[in-house]
Amino acid sequence: MPGITAAGPNPGATYLTPPTVDSEIVVAGSPLSIDVPPATPPDGIPTPAIFTRACLDLTGTRRLVVDAGLSDTPKVPHLHTGLGTAGDPRLKPACPKFQEAFAYGRYIASTLLRGLL
Repeated sequence: MPGITAAGPNPGATYLTPPTVDSEIVVAGSPLSIDVPPATPPDGIPTPAIFTRACLDLTGTRRLVVDAGLSDTPKVPHLHTGLGTAGDPRLKPACPKFQEAFAYGRYIASTLLRGLL
């Protein structure tokens, strides 16, 4: 939806920036699908993923990307749910598989927690 976000240098990049490039920065430390980290035009404010990565590194927090509707595949290890991309909420429900998505989230969380206990 035009104007809803400033993620990326142009409106077409908004499909790639949050799901793919940001997840690559958070996991790998740099974008793998494009040459430079995304920034908003015209002021060049960098993606918050850079700060997220720094905070996770400083705290020693592990990270895991879960594809719960990515429009593109990131070039980092991730879990793929097969839920499909979100819809335009102006036209139809954004997450028609909400119950399935919620169940996946509970399953992934409980599986990860079992590994920690």
